[in-house]
Amino acid sequence: MAFYIRKAFKTGPIRLNLSKGGVGLSGGITGARVGINSRGTYVHGGRHGVYYRKYMTQERNINFSTRKNVKYSDPSHHPTKTNFLFRDTGVTYCSKSAKLRNLSRKEPALPSSKLLTLPNKFIIGFTLFLLFFSLINFKTWLAIVASIMVLLCLGWIGLNYFWLKRADNALKEITKRTNDNNELKLKGFLIDIYLPNRWRIWLNSHLHLIIGELAIRHEELDTLSTFQILDEEVPLDIEIAEIYRASILGNLIDEMLEDHHLSEEEELEFRHLLDQLKIPKSLIINELERLDYYSQIRKIIERPFEKIDPGIPLVRGEDAYDVIPQARLLNEQIIRRFQHNNIQYRELGFKIESEGKLIITNRRLLLIGSGTSQYRLNRLIDITADPDTAIVELIFSNRKSPVLITVKEPLFLAARLEKIINKK
Repeated sequence: MAFYIRKAFKTGPIRLNLSKGGVGLSGGITGARVGINSRGTYVHGGRHGVYYRKYMTQERNINFSTRKNVKYSDPSHHPTKTNFLFRDTGVTYCSKSAKLRNLSRKEPALPSSKLLTLPNKFIIGFTLFLLFFSLINFKTWLAIVASIMVLLCLGWIGLNYFWLKRADNALKEITKRTNDNNELKLKGFLIDIYLPNRWRIWLNSHLHLIIGELAIRHEELDTLSTFQILDEEVPLDIEIAEIYRASILGNLIDEMLEDHHLSEEEELEFRHLLDQLKIPKSLIINELERLDYYSQIRKIIERPFEKIDPGIPLVRGEDAYDVIPQARLLNEQIIRRFQHNNIQYRELGFKIESEGKLIITNRRLLLIGSGTSQYRLNRLIDITADPDTAIVELIFSNRKSPVLITVKEPLFLAARLEKIINKK
């Protein structure tokens, strides 16, 4: 029976957004998305503190949006462009999801297919120099020796190019057969293909990486039997093979968490696959930490609402559900203005408007600090969480600009708010 994990992916590059403002659809990759919701078509992009959202069908005064150049009614006037730059002022929190994603991963090092490596270039350059030197100095014997060396170098390059093409054609043929037949068949095929040791290792390494990824992603392929065939008929150092498989699983985790959501089905499928492949957990320790983190976030988000004592008086019929001890309300400001080459620049950054504890109730979102800021949830129509910057952007129907809040767990805040407004 085939075992695969692709069917467990929640959304891939396409995301369906449900909120009180209606149904929305967005697509793209991390850092660049195009979407449609109840307010129109928009573009949302950026990473690591620099991002924007712009609605294409209407004018809105929204932070992180791209600005239009200043227009002048007098055609004789030569306008100067205005570019907006963003500077991280260090007032946002750093979310754990961003920290975990930025941890280094041990990437597999595939054998090189380069023919002209640095030593080879040196040898070829030296032989050409000898040939040139012998010709200008009329050294016949040296010219003959240098010519022979040049021919040997060219012959070596041509022969290795032949072996490389043969190994590459074998790789393409095996991949095509596996895709077409939904089965990996190698008996006798590799034996009939003679390759020098260098190019045999090159072919075997690429087979383990490419067919290994195909075995996990192809729904019709039996994952376990495919890996068993690779281990038996495509000899490769076991530690290198494990690094390749760990890299494949790391990429799968990246794709599963592209929408910053990990379903229980996805988690169970992945952990089962990890146990079946018997990959040392030390090779994907960072990926497993991300898996554990998003699993915890899912459990916290899915827990039922329970009334708590927020420590402040509430209005009649209002119940408090969550308290986030550290939160900051942000405003965008112009930090610096300057002009260069007839181009005006505005450097933007965040400043803290207020900070304190954030209380989530069934009616309001309250930030209690030196003062109190409150926002009614019946006016909330859109929520955007950005784990890269730990910012949650809230759009209210009675406000022209969004409310920007930074917390250590932006996914938790966004999900709990969405759960409340969808409950209404």
